[in-house]
Amino acid sequence: EVSLGKASEGVSSEVIKDSIDKYRLRSAIVGKPFVLVGNLIDGTPFDWSQYKGKVVLVDFWATWCGPCLKEMPNIRANYEKYRERGFEVVGVNLDDDVKELQDFSALQPLPWPSVLSADPNAVGWNHPMAVKNGVAAIPFLVLVNREGMAIALNTRGPALGEKLAELFAAAPPSEAP
Repeated sequence: EVSLGKASEGVSSEVIKDSIDKYRLRSAIVGKPFVLVGNLIDGTPFDWSQYKGKVVLVDFWATWCGPCLKEMPNIRANYEKYRERGFEVVGVNLDDDVKELQDFSALQPLPWPSVLSADPNAVGWNHPMAVKNGVAAIPFLVLVNREGMAIALNTRGPALGEKLAELFAAAPPSEAP
């Protein structure tokens, strides 16, 4: 930030300022309640309240994102391992065109929902959830505990399984009615 103040005005200083602003937003997520809004692929509003009391991985992704697609088998394996214990996944899709997601879903259906922007003019990197959370690169993952608090960012690869093992060992689910 000190260097930014000394930089001459122009494109590079705007890019640096934007990066710092997004970093501030991302770094403020952990330890605070996390709320997810938008629409499902069929256009119906997404209901975040149905995830109350569950551990949720919020995965910001897009169909064109190679690292996102590479991480999906890991997310799916953890989903299958912990779902019965109260683990859920919700994707936040950053494709510019809903047709891309529809085509992807037809070929490779995901067992969890993807949340799209409710505003057709605010898609891709302008998805309101991406803007609100300072998402600058994907995949971007937010792990939310049973109380609805964001507890970790970017738990990818083995770190996801380790964190879930820790969470579910510490807080076994209550008996279902």
